[in-house]
Amino acid sequence: MLHLTIQDISDLFSKFEGDNNVLWIRDITYKKQLYISENYQKLFGQTCESLYEYPESWSERVVNLELSSSDIKLVRKESGICVPYSVISDSGEAYSVQDKSFIVYDKSGVEQVAVIGIANCTRVNDFSN
Repeated sequence: MLHLTIQDISDLFSKFEGDNNVLWIRDITYKKQLYISENYQKLFGQTCESLYEYPESWSERVVNLELSSSDIKLVRKESGICVPYSVISDSGEAYSVQDKSFIVYDKSGVEQVAVIGIANCTRVNDFSN
């Protein structure tokens, strides 16, 4: 069984980070942001620090989301689930987002300890695309 720490995961994430990906880690209760990649600032128009301080602030930029924040927390208890939504940055740029999450387990492989995700953001002219 593969055992990774949060630091191992964030190091691994750096290899996958592209201009249009936001990489994130939350605790399993979904109340604390453990990691957010710097692309969050560019694509969501908010500082990473603001997300660490107020973990739900990402949702302030979201439009066209069919699930509530509470529903998203429940959905993300299953690995491999993709949540589609759209965001508008501070500069007015619109992005279509495909946000896929995975569960991280403790060393025993029994207890869920974190949720990791990759949000792939595609620039769009409007949300009718």
